[in-house]
Amino acid sequence: MANQDHVKELNKGVKSWNQWRQNNPEIKPDLSNFNMNDDFARAITSAATSVAAGVAAGVVGAAAVSLMPLLYIPLVIAKLKRIDLSGINLSGAKLIGANLSNAKLIDADLSNAKLIDADLSRAKLIDADLSRAKLIDAKLIDANLSNADLSGAKLIGADLSNANLSRAKLIGANLSNANLSNANLSDIQDTIESIEGLNTVNVNNAILSPALKGILDKIKIIVLFKKLKDHINENTNKSDGLNLLFEAIQVLIKDEESKLTLKVTDIRLQELIEIAYAVSVRKQESRYPKFKLYVSEEECYNNLKFIISFSNQRNNHIDSNKLATLARIGIGIPQYYSAVVTEKARTENQYTVEIEGIIKLEKDDLLEGKFNNQDNLIGLFLSVEAPGRLSILYNFKNKFKVHLALIEGKVKINHDPVQNPLVNLVFFKIAKNLINDSSIDEKIRDDFRNNKINSREGFFTLIKTIQKVWHRILQLAVDFGHGSQFVIIPKKSVAKLQDYFNIEHLTTQEPNLGKCITKYFNQYLTYNSSEGTKASDELEKLVIANGELINCIDLIAYLSSIDGCIILDDSLSLIGFGGEIRNQENLEEKCVEFAANFTPFDPLLTDDLLNFLDQNQSEEENLEEDKSKIIESFVKFPPDEEPKKWKFEEFGTRHRSAARLCTNQELDPFVFVVSQTGDIREFINLENKVRILGPLRPL
Repeated sequence: MANQDHVKELNKGVKSWNQWRQNNPEIKPDLSNFNMNDDFARAITSAATSVAAGVAAGVVGAAAVSLMPLLYIPLVIAKLKRIDLSGINLSGAKLIGANLSNAKLIDADLSNAKLIDADLSRAKLIDADLSRAKLIDAKLIDANLSNADLSGAKLIGADLSNANLSRAKLIGANLSNANLSNANLSDIQDTIESIEGLNTVNVNNAILSPALKGILDKIKIIVLFKKLKDHINENTNKSDGLNLLFEAIQVLIKDEESKLTLKVTDIRLQELIEIAYAVSVRKQESRYPKFKLYVSEEECYNNLKFIISFSNQRNNHIDSNKLATLARIGIGIPQYYSAVVTEKARTENQYTVEIEGIIKLEKDDLLEGKFNNQDNLIGLFLSVEAPGRLSILYNFKNKFKVHLALIEGKVKINHDPVQNPLVNLVFFKIAKNLINDSSIDEKIRDDFRNNKINSREGFFTLIKTIQKVWHRILQLAVDFGHGSQFVIIPKKSVAKLQDYFNIEHLTTQEPNLGKCITKYFNQYLTYNSSEGTKASDELEKLVIANGELINCIDLIAYLSSIDGCIILDDSLSLIGFGGEIRNQENLEEKCVEFAANFTPFDPLLTDDLLNFLDQNQSEEENLEEDKSKIIESFVKFPPDEEPKKWKFEEFGTRHRSAARLCTNQELDPFVFVVSQTGDIREFINLENKVRILGPLRPL
């Protein structure tokens, strides 16, 4: 029950209450089960009683009784003024089970308040501070929470149906099992990755901000991703590889939240996978075939642009007795093209899988903007990469993707080499160096340091650009199939290069990939902030800068076809290529391996890392001084993933030499190793241990 002394203080009005709170900071008000509406009903009754008593005493004439409603209105209004609790200080108050429905609580301070089971239906909570409030199972139906601060609030099981949460702050809030049906969640402020329990929220017919919709889409995929991973782990020793691959695809296809309607039925898809596997192990004209097949989603199919479209003939039909069609595709069609597969009815009871035509999967030459390659092709890609080696790329409608592979009879999920905890640390260092480097536009560098532009957003954009650059380099290196090493070392280590490498071709640090990135980045920011005719001029400059960057990327990638490692500094200047690593360090007990066991959407940057960035904007040396802190805080490995000793004897020269190089803490290198099979592993020395992450694949 509410403390009646506290209720009396509340009845004196907001101004008096706030003064009382200020004078008694040690008191935590207890208004549990306080029913504001009952209190106001009593106010009306009290006013009526006062008028009636006046009549009885002769103070009010009997003739005025008929006017009694008009007479007690001023008294009621005086009481009802107390319903307006705008600006009230209820921070830390105990309001468990309280009825504050219809209350006017504009700009009220309810931070840290205990509002468990409270009724705030239809309450006006505009600009209210509800940070860290406990609103477990609270009723906020039709409440107006626009611009309210709900940071860290516990809204577990709360009913927010039809509530207005536009521009509300929800950082760190817990919305587990909350009902947000028909709520307005547009323009949610700041980052929302930290909101807990979104996978259990009911958002039927809610108006969602693009950011929140994106997060909810991600959560659906993460839940599906976990389901997929669990299925593969549980059935690895129960099913043969081909069957398990098909079962894994079924987990994706049958998911209610993200299911696609493919142009091939389940039965025909299974047949297609079996046929592709059979073709992969048969030599044709002294080589094993490589090819891609694309099974389109229904809606996407009509937008396909065929460079070759086959007539409706039976010789395009694929079945277990006819492998020649796929074999010919493997010999005659490069990997940048794909055959489109559909299912057709040949007779009333006979359906066949047929090749409809050929489409080109162009490598997109734009780092930003709309993509015209397979990223936009919704559906399933089946690739034959080597004998007995298949890969499945499953593209969802929301542009997320899952990459499955069948290797040596085992099914695994591929992860991207440019979006994981190890490489995040390296990209962070590169971005810091580029901002502090003299090649970046002086005004933009000063704007970053003085926070005149959104440093978080700008820094994140720069890291995403670096990510895309390396994605293209590694994808090209995989496509070449030669195998390669890319070594990134700090600038301070360049002087000691000869101690660790025999370098066939030293350069004058040209081409300078870092300069091309900063030139492109400068122009990208300028274009984004320009308007009207100026925007058109800046777009032309952006296209030129983009072209120069693409040429530089491709040149670095082409060097991977030359034997030896490619060496760059941590501002991405090319130091040399054709390098041989000299270090002959014994690897026993010095290397640990982590399986790629992350969700596809682990954030590239965390809030903590961005806060660290804000505090250390211009201190170049800070990264080295606080490296252990950064590693501890921001390089997150899966909690259930224990490091295991790396079996170096199972790997070739590239991998072992990369590991030996990374045993040297003073040199402090980071190495991408691309194998001839297309698998990528990453090597780095953290806390005097060589950490190896892989296998990875560009997605």
